[in-house]
Amino acid sequence: MVNAETYMRYISNQLSESERESLREKLVADSELSDSFADWENESIDSLAHGRLSPADAAAIGDYLAATNQRNRIALAAALSKPRRAAVSPYAMALALAAVLLLTFPATRLWRDRNIAGPAAVAVQLFPGTLRSGGVVQQVSKSAGRLIELQLQYLDATPTGKCRVEIESIVLESDCGATEHLVAVPNYIASGRHRVDLIYNNGADRFVYFFDLID
Repeated sequence: MVNAETYMRYISNQLSESERESLREKLVADSELSDSFADWENESIDSLAHGRLSPADAAAIGDYLAATNQRNRIALAAALSKPRRAAVSPYAMALALAAVLLLTFPATRLWRDRNIAGPAAVAVQLFPGTLRSGGVVQQVSKSAGRLIELQLQYLDATPTGKCRVEIESIVLESDCGATEHLVAVPNYIASGRHRVDLIYNNGADRFVYFFDLID
């Protein structure tokens, strides 16, 4: 059963690789479960901002937010809960809303960077190879989903330890998958041909993939 305790075990790296893979598959298939995961994350951050977590849970949430560049969400959660002391003009409210959106947008974009594809995600299976090898380049439509889950297949070697994925300016690092490496990227990246580098063995080896993102 997947619940809030499972979420805490996931972000604190207490799940085995097989359990993590199984959870990712469930999150891809079940949009309600993925939404629940997002709710648990928001509740955990709010509890952390107001000192309602145990020291162990607070450390786990803090480490996770630091690793995904989302520590600004703690200050934001604390700021949003403060009572308003004076009336605010509509103009000032609009400015405040714009500031909140600017702060939260990067965190929203990074919400799936830990290799979990959420609602309206499209899965794409990619095989390594160069353009000179003559293989067909996979085409992906932006309208197919808000997130693109790349299923990076291995060839002749199975990476272990940490895998780093580089797509344009996007760099994602996590534990290598057992049979393939899953990574979710948002569809706001530019249309056109994209190269994906899966780097492993402390940077000594890599697989290279290509896909075409179309409007």
